Amino acid sequence: MINAKKIRQLAEDFLEGSPGFIVDVKVASGNVIRIALENDDRTSITDCVELSRHIEGSFDREEEDFSLDVGS
Repeated sequence: MINAKKIRQLAEDFLEGSPGFIVDVKVASGNVIRIALENDDRTSITDCVELSRHIEGSFDREEEDFSLDVGS
């Protein structure tokens, strides 16, 4: 199972220096990952997509199968 702490660390590293921040990270059975993202200004769909792509690119789908949902 994918570790929520690892996901949070990846997200926080990606968001460092930006107005974005993580509100919550949950990993449910079956590696269903849900990330709640907020921004000091406004959170756009682009912010969510960029974080999602960063997280997806950090895992090898051959080793870990997962579902990822990034929202605000």
